[in-house]
Amino acid sequence: MRSKRRRSGRSPVLAMLTWVYVLWSLLPILVAVRISFNDGKSRSAFQPTSFRWYWGDRAESVWQSDSLHTAMVNTIELAVLCMVIATPIGVAMAIGLHRWRGRAANAANGLMLVPIVTPELIFGVALFLVFTQIYSGVPSGMTRQLLGHVTFSLSFVVVIIRGRLAAIGNDYEEAARDLGASRMQALRLVLLPMLAPVFVIGSIVGGIATPTEAAAIAVAYTLILGVVIYRSISFRAIFNCAVSTTMISAVVMLTVATSQMFAWITVQEQLGTFFSTTLSAMADSRVLLLLLTNVLLLILGMFMEPLPIMLVMAPILFPMLAKFGVDPVHLGVVFVLNLMIGMITPP
Repeated sequence: MRSKRRRSGRSPVLAMLTWVYVLWSLLPILVAVRISFNDGKSRSAFQPTSFRWYWGDRAESVWQSDSLHTAMVNTIELAVLCMVIATPIGVAMAIGLHRWRGRAANAANGLMLVPIVTPELIFGVALFLVFTQIYSGVPSGMTRQLLGHVTFSLSFVVVIIRGRLAAIGNDYEEAARDLGASRMQALRLVLLPMLAPVFVIGSIVGGIATPTEAAAIAVAYTLILGVVIYRSISFRAIFNCAVSTTMISAVVMLTVATSQMFAWITVQEQLGTFFSTTLSAMADSRVLLLLLTNVLLLILGMFMEPLPIMLVMAPILFPMLAKFGVDPVHLGVVFVLNLMIGMITPP
């Protein structure tokens, strides 16, 4: 087992420590998000949650205050522009550094790591001094902010892309060269498609996007490759994909609408009370009721989609199990896990 692990080059302990570090890095962001829902102005303690600072306060909320609204729009604009500019430049720099050999290459690689190994605050101050004292001809405001963000973000893009390039190796590119492809053809046909996972994992780990948004970023990247780089996807094909997606979404929404109708019927006919009485007669123990709920959800998940099951069964099971002291969060986890297992279980 040890020899096999050594050959594969993977260490579960290292992987675990990596994910612990990632979660620990995201913890301050989660704390800041929670504090943003405070009812008061405290920035160091959790307070009762409210939407006061989003739209509830008529004078100081983001939605009502002109200054905060402008700051939010400028932040989103700056983030989008920084991503659009830094990503392609960073990808090109990563590919160039990955192919570069010699002493100058080592110096360039070390320079790319400076913004990461140096505290961000100090580097930000250094950039601020550069753009305010040396590059005095650069227009102030959004232009200087954008140049500073792009300069700082380039290193992170380069490091992530280089990690992916190191994982891919040179075998695929060398195989393409052996089959007669030029360097540019190997780069365009082999390397660029294999960089798609970088945008998914990098956007999630970097806190740029949620998993759903990361999937949209990957779709946009592959769409650019297919339309602009390879020119193998026509606008007619994109239109057909959009039509197919709309039809699939319509089927899902129809299922949701039908399940909502069924949920309304269960409330009107008091089926929840019937199920509660029946299950209570079968088992008067909370543990036994949870066991029966697990079995029921597992069986339903094997034959139905999870979303309709949640919409139909949640109004029935939640009130019943709440009477036995089952926590709603616990029951939600039971719902999700059983439906997930049932969905991947035949038939």
